[in-house]
Amino acid sequence: MSTRTVSHTVSSPVSSPIELIATLPTDPQSRKIPITVILGFKTVEDEEPMSLASYHYAIPYRDTDQVVSTPLLDTNNDWIRDITRQVATIMCKKFHKPCYVGWSNALGQHTTPDQLFVVKNCIEFINDQLNK
Repeated sequence: MSTRTVSHTVSSPVSSPIELIATLPTDPQSRKIPITVILGFKTVEDEEPMSLASYHYAIPYRDTDQVVSTPLLDTNNDWIRDITRQVATIMCKKFHKPCYVGWSNALGQHTTPDQLFVVKNCIEFINDQLNK
């Protein structure tokens, strides 16, 4: 069970930059080692305290194209819940691996990103990293 951790910053034209940290399996054929992604707005102060706002888990359902998912840490913020759910289920369906996706926020941070932009860039980055 070998993994590697990568990070990437996505510059959004409409909101603050989003930082993505992912732990990926080194063997692209492994279907048991999960993909873990933590998303959050890049802060000016790298030492600013962050809190985990949402954490979503998705797993392929047997040998079908369906995905079963559940929030492990839920939030009352709909856009955070939606973005973690979308990224987890799309990555699980695309890569056929279990996926954990979390969203971290600095205290008092309330910017709303473009969800489709974040999902698209996250999937593209993970795809590029898995194909290396």
